[in-house]
Amino acid sequence: MPEIDETVVTKDEMDALLGDMDKEKVEEITGADEQRLAGAYKTSMLAATDVLSHILKKQVKIEDPQVQTLSPQQIEDEIPKDAIVVEVEYVDGIKGMTYILFLKEHGMTMADLATGGDGTSPGGEMTEAYMGALADAVGKMIDAANTSLSAKTGKTISSQRPPKIRVIDFATEEDGLAILKEKEVVRINYNLTVGDLFDGNLLQLMPVDMAKPIVRSIEEREEKRPEEEAGRSVQFAKTAPAAPELPQNFQLLMDVPVEVTVELGRSQKYVQELLRMGPGDVIELDKLAGEPVDVLVNGKLIAKAGVVVVDENFGIRIANIINREERLSIVQ
Repeated sequence: MPEIDETVVTKDEMDALLGDMDKEKVEEITGADEQRLAGAYKTSMLAATDVLSHILKKQVKIEDPQVQTLSPQQIEDEIPKDAIVVEVEYVDGIKGMTYILFLKEHGMTMADLATGGDGTSPGGEMTEAYMGALADAVGKMIDAANTSLSAKTGKTISSQRPPKIRVIDFATEEDGLAILKEKEVVRINYNLTVGDLFDGNLLQLMPVDMAKPIVRSIEEREEKRPEEEAGRSVQFAKTAPAAPELPQNFQLLMDVPVEVTVELGRSQKYVQELLRMGPGDVIELDKLAGEPVDVLVNGKLIAKAGVVVVDENFGIRIANIINREERLSIVQ
């Protein structure tokens, strides 16, 4: 008879094993988490659509993100049967794989635009030329979205280039997507519009264990921002001095317009680099993601500010500003 292993597992050992299992459990995504993701990806897709619009020479809109945590079965009901699947592997800032899906016919229309067509008759087959053009366009779109997401999280986020792109017929594909083997998946559903050519949907899928760190990074960034702004306030007046008396004739200047410029950052390039630039290229600036921008009046620095989004427009929130007397000297 084979020997029976009568090793006894103590209570402490059992508790340790169970504790390790608990650590491996994936954190749940709450409703508040979904709202944070929706806000972050709304902003990032605004940046992405600007790039894609330049490439396709059509007004592109990817908007109204609806974030939900769903089971694979629920998601399968939303996936188009004949779809373009873009696999985006994140390698810096965050780790993991996300999937972007849209109708094959919409992908062909965008590919036709990217190769110089008008998008009205792209043909019936996704050719190698179409696949290459679409991968390049979507890759540049993703780069722009990553830059925006970096500002939201305070981390430099980048993904593998070029993204892997393929056509999947989910009506006949047996394996499907690896992410659909997860217990739950975070699904972001956007409205996708390209000019007057089509109006449809774009799905983004990511595992919960990738979405949760993004949410935590956004939360940490939001908590740190007031401290960072307070730390930089030493460059400006800590308390507002008494308002200086205005010159007698200064009222005459109150209606004179001045030019207010917001400077996001600067970069130096060689002429050969400028000549190689095209739509979708990313230029790295000398400011860190999330760092306050400079506010200049008539070319002179008067304030530091944070970038905000008001509805669908960019704006600034003043963090620090020079005193009133110095501001008056600029326009005299």
